[in-house]
Amino acid sequence: MSTTVRPDRRNPSRAGATSIESGLPGLAAALLAFVIAGVGGAIDIVTGDGLRTLFAGCLIAGVVVASFAARRSQVFYVVVSPPLTCLVLAMVTVLTTSNSAVDLTAAYLAHGFPAIAAAVGAGLLIALLRRLSPHS
Repeated sequence: MSTTVRPDRRNPSRAGATSIESGLPGLAAALLAFVIAGVGGAIDIVTGDGLRTLFAGCLIAGVVVASFAARRSQVFYVVVSPPLTCLVLAMVTVLTTSNSAVDLTAAYLAHGFPAIAAAVGAGLLIALLRRLSPHS
């Protein structure tokens, strides 16, 4: 994990002091969430027809893990990643299976939306908790 040195804005009396923010950069954390969801999606594709429950669980779990791994100031990247992750993996599903573009739309809207909503909600909750926590 890399660190970033930022001015300490929480305590104005220490205006010249700096705090070190640890964690993954935002894009790296979003990529971590993508990889975790991708593993679940790959298993779903290999074991059945399209993206199913394992993908949804891995999408949510990936966002939760990545939200904790990201730098506190860059959790936003992780929070907005689930719709893009789901879309990319749905397109990969169409390319690697016999599904059509119509199936892509159906899979993205029907199966993807509840998982996307849950993942974004979990990411927002973690981001809020980390923002309110003094030592996160």
